Amino acid sequence: MTANPCHLFSDAVLFWALQVSLLLFALFAALRDWIAVRNARHSEATRQIIRGETSMGYFYATYAAISGLVAAICLSVDVAKDHRVLWVLVDTAAVAYVCLFNGWFRNHLVGFAIYLSRREENRR
Repeated sequence: MTANPCHLFSDAVLFWALQVSLLLFALFAALRDWIAVRNARHSEATRQIIRGETSMGYFYATYAAISGLVAAICLSVDVAKDHRVLWVLVDTAAVAYVCLFNGWFRNHLVGFAIYLSRREENRR
């Protein structure tokens, strides 16, 4: 019996791949943030960053877009049929942590927004 390669793209496989990927990324971001905080404690200079409205807008927009996407996926696949609310809550919490509370990922978001702005300016 040969395996059907289209099965790899089914909801039954991709939903669980998305769940595992999202949770592993949240754990990775937590680890990176913990390392950064630990290294900052050992350095002599400490600083506190206060984000402006623009960067906070990036965080809120990214959170809204990603959590809306994962909630739509959780609510539409039959694989999560009996546990949809649980998966929406878990995914929303993971996305909220990464986008709104994790300093490592937030710094990457700001860097990506700056990169996109510079690319747009160079096109003009």
